[in-house]
Amino acid sequence: MDLWGNAARDPIAGGIRIAAALMVLLVLFPPFPADAARLTLLRFGKLTQNISLGYEFDQQSSQSDGGTGLDSTSHRFDERYRAAFRYAVLSPRLLNGSVRVGANLEQENEETTNRSASDGSSHQLEYNVNGTWFQRSWYPVTFFTYQQHNRVRQAFTPSYDIKTDGVGATLSLQNNYVPTLFNYSLRSNATSGAGADTENTIEAFLLSFSHNYRSLSNATLSLSLNKSDTVTKGEATTTSSDTRSVVFRHLLNLGTTDLTRTLNTLASYVNETGTVRNHTLELNESLDWWVGKALQTHAIYIHRDRTFADRKTVEDSGVGWIQHRLYKSLTTRLDLRGKNTTFDNNGSITEIGGGGTIDYEKKLPEESSLLVGVGYNYGITDNKLGADALPVINESATVPDLPPYELVLGRLDVNPDSIVVRNRERTFIYTPGTDYQVVPDGREIRIVFPQIPTVGPFPITAGSILSIDYEYRLAPSITYSQSVYTGYATLSLFQERHRLFVRVTDSSQDVLENRGAGSPQLSDYRTLNLGFESRREFLSYGASYLRIDSDINPSQTFEGYSRYVRSFGRDLVRLNLRERYTLHDNGDGRTESSYTNTLNLTGEYLRPVTNWATMRLIGDYLMVRGRSPSDEVSASVELNAQFGRTELSLFSELAWKFLPQNTNRSTAIRLQISRSF
Repeated sequence: MDLWGNAARDPIAGGIRIAAALMVLLVLFPPFPADAARLTLLRFGKLTQNISLGYEFDQQSSQSDGGTGLDSTSHRFDERYRAAFRYAVLSPRLLNGSVRVGANLEQENEETTNRSASDGSSHQLEYNVNGTWFQRSWYPVTFFTYQQHNRVRQAFTPSYDIKTDGVGATLSLQNNYVPTLFNYSLRSNATSGAGADTENTIEAFLLSFSHNYRSLSNATLSLSLNKSDTVTKGEATTTSSDTRSVVFRHLLNLGTTDLTRTLNTLASYVNETGTVRNHTLELNESLDWWVGKALQTHAIYIHRDRTFADRKTVEDSGVGWIQHRLYKSLTTRLDLRGKNTTFDNNGSITEIGGGGTIDYEKKLPEESSLLVGVGYNYGITDNKLGADALPVINESATVPDLPPYELVLGRLDVNPDSIVVRNRERTFIYTPGTDYQVVPDGREIRIVFPQIPTVGPFPITAGSILSIDYEYRLAPSITYSQSVYTGYATLSLFQERHRLFVRVTDSSQDVLENRGAGSPQLSDYRTLNLGFESRREFLSYGASYLRIDSDINPSQTFEGYSRYVRSFGRDLVRLNLRERYTLHDNGDGRTESSYTNTLNLTGEYLRPVTNWATMRLIGDYLMVRGRSPSDEVSASVELNAQFGRTELSLFSELAWKFLPQNTNRSTAIRLQISRSF
């Protein structure tokens, strides 16, 4: 540890230490005699360089119905330089790698209503050195060292510094028996001048073994250690994390070319200590065994023992099915499942069930087909809990790509005060009321996000993946059953250029035994989903209808789309139209109906102006009615040109956003010129 202790703070010294340690290998394993005749102390490859100049102009204005206006204008110039070259010491077989350096300079001017002009500059300096020792031997070693220094400027606030650096190496022992890999890295990120000076250091070790025996067996064993510390100057508390993990994977393949017969094994243990205590033990066995081409079986068993924030959960579950296919047209499948979840000092939940499906596929003339199927599933759930609330940790959710930007939590009867929203990596906690709103909607909870994302290190936008924790209420002492009937049909015509589909689901829950006080709240629902899709040479379109009859959230959704793509010589035209209308009916806890109507129209025109320049025109319109009404209109033009090693890019955009009590207008111009030599 002393050898690498200060490497994150002085990566140059760390890189020298790594190089010195690896030079010992040079003494023990000298270059091959065949290389002796052409040894050169130091070789350099061709130097590649790039210089770019850029200009950005942004203007935004906001006008409220009350007459209050806010305007802002910014100008930014940036200059960038990049250089790289390859190198070799003595021989490319001994040591070779690359060196990259870069520098950025930025000047910015901003003006905002009721504030004086703000001028300032920022810069970035960086380097990266990497290489490989003994590249063609059975023991290659790769290493890297880098550093980046950023002077960050924010309008109307003091500038601050960010320093990022790291050093690391990987040793690979390549052989036919037990290939081995060892990796070490040390990285740090320090921020100063931003109000609170912080430094984060991450040290990681990885040792991995693998073994293959023909196509019969494949096994890997990985051991890792990750240490993370975040120190804030002036504060006594330090955020730390020490994570140790062991992962074993094995694949046993007893199958043939025509028959799949595999057994997958996964065993993992993760133990995290420090600010947050968490440990997880997981055993996973998955068996796929084809008795014949027509008869297939599958089984999975999972044991998961997890303790998170002093809450322990033990889960044992199993799933199995057997499937038979007759004459490639009639498929019959039977399913069984079971699951037992034990909560520390809070009882358990046991689930058992099974079902079956029958599919019939009929080949039709003109390369068409008809698929018809029915299914039934029955399950029993037995709650034996000591309390009427359970936690949900790390529920993953994706923000929709169309307004309104909102999510519905996966459980009913959620306690709104228990909701905590984090980014995907769970390193940042969002602020309720600013980054999102919690809206109770009957027995459901909706998480609503602003249409204009709030400023922050991890802004929530369309497509963002979030991690959500919360508690939900349930009947602690009850046994109930659930029956689900399904029916579906799909008609595909003319090589699937046209497709019609329909699916019906009927689900009901019934109390078998109520050992608690009061009447438990169960839910029944029925769904109908039908639609069509069509693909032609230049045009594709489709429409669907979804009806949900439920005592929780009854709704009807109509959705349609159309896409047109066609080339006219060297010109390309794209048109996309998409509309969705959802009517939310009265359900439990709702006093009135509501609706959401979203319409999105996008057009794109691409045309080569000359042999060395291309122009792109884009127009976009987005309309939202009902919940969170708004209108957005934007038009942009982009010109890209290349003259030998010189590239030019020009982009301009105008956008308007109309909200019920506010109107926003923005203008953006981007100019970039770069030259490689």
